[in-house]
Amino acid sequence: MRRRQLARLLRLLRERAGLTLEAAAPRLEWSASKLSRIETAQQAVDVHGVKSMLDLYQVGCDEWEDILDLTREARQKGWWRAYGLGDDSYVGFENEASAVFDFTLAYVPGLLQTAEYARALLKFGALRRTRAQLAGAVAVRTIRQQRLTSADHPLELVAVIDENALHRAVGGPRIHRAQLHHLVAAAELDAVTVQVLPSTLTGHAALASPFTILRFDGLDEPDLAYVEHSLGSTLVEKEPEVRAARLRFDRLRSEALFPRPDQAARRTDLNGRRGMDLATAHWFTSSFSPDSGNGCVEVAFLADGTVAVRDTKDRTRPAHRLAPAVWDAFVAATRAGRYGPR
Repeated sequence: MRRRQLARLLRLLRERAGLTLEAAAPRLEWSASKLSRIETAQQAVDVHGVKSMLDLYQVGCDEWEDILDLTREARQKGWWRAYGLGDDSYVGFENEASAVFDFTLAYVPGLLQTAEYARALLKFGALRRTRAQLAGAVAVRTIRQQRLTSADHPLELVAVIDENALHRAVGGPRIHRAQLHHLVAAAELDAVTVQVLPSTLTGHAALASPFTILRFDGLDEPDLAYVEHSLGSTLVEKEPEVRAARLRFDRLRSEALFPRPDQAARRTDLNGRRGMDLATAHWFTSSFSPDSGNGCVEVAFLADGTVAVRDTKDRTRPAHRLAPAVWDAFVAATRAGRYGPR
């Protein structure tokens, strides 16, 4: 991420000086392709090279110190390099992020996994790992999690988990049980918000794949989206695609439940809106509603943890808002057959 910041700055300085790539590169005794790679963060540049660029671009002396400090930071090796991960790995970007918005379909998010759960999960991965490599991969996840409780280098996590992931006993009953206890404890952290997408939903905005959004407050860097799949991963940088991911994540949050309703009151969505009101809520028609349209009922899961219920035939009438415990009790009774269709 530091290299990306430096690359963008160097390109802006060259353009401010009125020089093209083809004009600047020979005067730096580089090829145009090398200068292009530096300006797109594909190739690192040392302090001496940056000094030559600043001199050529006639940058004022008062700007040099900050730029050279950024150059030194960009050349520092991240801790993850010791575990065989490159600077362009997801961990490198997450390390610079201020907030992570994570949606998972099949398993608990990595930042919330126990070591045993992570080890069991990684054994099923596409990569074949030696015992040492497996231990290293687990250690990386453990180190990443430390930021959730760090005062010096904090990280906020908003996780939306498909309920089906919570029922999958990865590693067996003992590991599964310990993971669920750990998840409950992690949800109590101030830096962590956990929501669960009910398995009763007939569909939702991200059935195709999980995805993650990274935010970089204080770095003047745009959000990034990241998609991991069974054959690899993709980093999404184009703003229209990242914006679509933000909207999709917000929609998932509107449909998911808060185990801790108090979190909903103090959290904002990815676009800065606090909560979600009835006018913008996503409504679902009850599966018990008859095809004739008579007696239809709609429900909406609101960001404050409550559940709104209204009559489909007359949406102008006030909706009933139910506390999470009341709604859960109703769903449990329905599943038990106490409220069947008549």
